[in-house]
Amino acid sequence: MSAARWQVGFFAWARRQGYRARTLKNFVTHARVFEEFLEERGVDHPCDGTRELIADFQAYLMTFVCRRHRPYSTSARGQILSWLKKLYGFFIDDGRILTDPTRGLRLPRVGRRLPRSVLTAAEMRRLLVAPDTTTPAGLRDRAILELLYGTGLRFSELADLTVGDLDLVEKILWVRHGKGDKDRVLPLGRWAAYWLARHLDVSAVERRRRRSERVFLAPRAERLSSEIVCLWLQAHAAQAGLTKPITTHTLRHTFATVLVKGGADIRKVQKLLGHNQLTSTQIYTHLDLTDLRRVQQQCHPREKRRGAVRRG
Repeated sequence: MSAARWQVGFFAWARRQGYRARTLKNFVTHARVFEEFLEERGVDHPCDGTRELIADFQAYLMTFVCRRHRPYSTSARGQILSWLKKLYGFFIDDGRILTDPTRGLRLPRVGRRLPRSVLTAAEMRRLLVAPDTTTPAGLRDRAILELLYGTGLRFSELADLTVGDLDLVEKILWVRHGKGDKDRVLPLGRWAAYWLARHLDVSAVERRRRRSERVFLAPRAERLSSEIVCLWLQAHAAQAGLTKPITTHTLRHTFATVLVKGGADIRKVQKLLGHNQLTSTQIYTHLDLTDLRRVQQQCHPREKRRGAVRRG
């Protein structure tokens, strides 16, 4: 099979579409799985695929065992099939095929899970004061914590943030080319603005030396990695005595939950988070309902008693 040829063409097309490096890396994995399937079926090229072959591939994914020696989750299968639709979209655009065999292909429905780890106000206070702000690294980490907790930024948006994206006087932050290549404008809280100003002042010399406009510099690379930032956060969480797993997304979930519990309009929260679909934001209303139900069961006299329900 001339796999290299069609993959090179597809990935060149995907880059032109603006897909990020992490997404392209996932595409490589998906292409490998599809290539192995085609080889098993004796199909020379994806363009030879039929609707029946695509249906077989969908069934194949149900029993496929990944490198972690377990079946693909519903979400993972959905991602591969979504990639497959993009692949055949490329073949259509390139004039290689006239009909799309993935047309009408339904992606598996994924139930939206509640965030597994959301910090309470007390836990968040302990985490915020954990970094040693007498050091440049501590100032950096305090600024990261305040920024993630105060704006709900995604990691990629944090890593790509430049000095020109900030207005610390008007307390405004511009997100350039966020998820889906969309821009948005966010308000900066006073504490986030304060710690960002202190961090930028201390890191100015290093930014000039490295000729970088990024707000947060990686120790030995041009761009921060999510792994190293999570290590920083987990170290501060351990210092604060927190046992919950802490990632940048934990702070995004916490930010959204705080707003919903505070009575924020769900559509306003959607805009702040940069969600395309309101359903992505509504998971936080379910989270709030869970807390409210717990309060009701603990405090309401009709719910406290665990005995059988009496009639009358």
